[in-house]
Amino acid sequence: MIRSSRIMFWWFEVKIHFKKLYPFLIPYIAVITGLYFLKNAWISILLYHVMIIAYIVATGRISGFRKIKCGWNVRLMFFSCVVSVLAGPALFAFWDLMTLKNSDPGLILTGFHLNGISWTLFIPYFCLIHPGLEEVFWRGNSEKDKVTGIFRDILFGGYHVLVLVLFIKLEWVIISFLLLTFISIMWNSISQKTHGLLIPLLSHTVTDTSIIIAANIILNRN
Repeated sequence: MIRSSRIMFWWFEVKIHFKKLYPFLIPYIAVITGLYFLKNAWISILLYHVMIIAYIVATGRISGFRKIKCGWNVRLMFFSCVVSVLAGPALFAFWDLMTLKNSDPGLILTGFHLNGISWTLFIPYFCLIHPGLEEVFWRGNSEKDKVTGIFRDILFGGYHVLVLVLFIKLEWVIISFLLLTFISIMWNSISQKTHGLLIPLLSHTVTDTSIIIAANIILNRN
């Protein structure tokens, strides 16, 4: 009887953990809808952001936005930004090994309506607006629950896989997933330690900007 009660209690705890993770399926819905069905990157990212904002407002988690200006630490800032700025150079250095055979990233982006003025406008939006909304969503109201936190970090890395498989080889998708999960754990740890999102936000912005710069160099080279 006692053993049965423990099993029931464990199952109840597991269900609670996974229910907390349901909102973090939002980017999966947005990416699949925007990129795979509608073939439009703008629809994908805007749908993602609209759903994020709707969730934050509906659940009363607007306080996460106030954390954006909190949590300064010079050492953590230096460490996180050094790690983040390496993303672009690494992408550029390994691109020829990573890219799919006979693949043209420019044509792929064009297929998702990212060319010309559309791509030009996408760059500042992706580098400046996107990181802030993601940090508030993924880490703005994170509980100090290590189990849920780890799965949340895995989901953060996982949704990027849906995009990466369109551009790079499977083994590099796996490596990228592991790196993205690690950096999510890093940002989450910094957020918990500093009680703010300032460092994760700046580090996230550096990461995205570094990647976009590398992507532009690769596109112009091709």
